[in-house]
Amino acid sequence: MRDVFNEIGFLDPFGQAVSVLEARTYSPVAREPAEVSLCGYFGEVSMPARNFETGKVFWEPLGFVATDESETPYVHLPFTSDHLDIAFHRPRTFDVPLLVFRDAEMPARIAQLRDQGTRMSDELPRGLDPESNAMIESPDGTLLLLLLDES
Repeated sequence: MRDVFNEIGFLDPFGQAVSVLEARTYSPVAREPAEVSLCGYFGEVSMPARNFETGKVFWEPLGFVATDESETPYVHLPFTSDHLDIAFHRPRTFDVPLLVFRDAEMPARIAQLRDQGTRMSDELPRGLDPESNAMIESPDGTLLLLLLDES
């Protein structure tokens, strides 16, 4: 059937609802491969997790590979995969999931977004410089974390 969409949904061990929707069509945006969004390069979905080891046991059999725990720019455990990267952060860092974007020119991106009328949240994970990093809350409540990429 041409209009069939396959969907699977589940809860991870920390109660985070995950829904994967597979569509038969895809319409890419009109930009060059090197061009990224106004927010920078989309890095990962980062979810709160009380215990990183529990997350590893659950997510690795699903095709995600845990890398080393990092303390920069905040404590998190990144996972890679072929299509989507995820990460876990401590609930004290943020108690909700984050869409994480990175860019070496993030301060300029933040200034451009502010000039366009985008409101930045006053909340940032502890230790992040608000001149180089920012948080945007979308109308539906999704948080976008904009990070200076210093790599």
